[in-house]
Amino acid sequence: MTARRPQDELSASAQQFLQEAAQLGRKKVIFHTLDITQQQSVMDFVDWLKLHVGFIDNL
Repeated sequence: MTARRPQDELSASAQQFLQEAAQLGRKKVIFHTLDITQQQSVMDFVDWLKLHVGFIDNL
């Protein structure tokens, strides 16, 4: 899950979703800040994906 705002600034429903996912042990739900209008934000996200996931596959 990505958003322009940091995780602590997400809407109440988004915060609830992430909290419930964590409580249910859904390790595949991961949050990362991403602002697609900012090149550095995109590059930071790509670097994070390469490091933690190993690849990036986008459409």
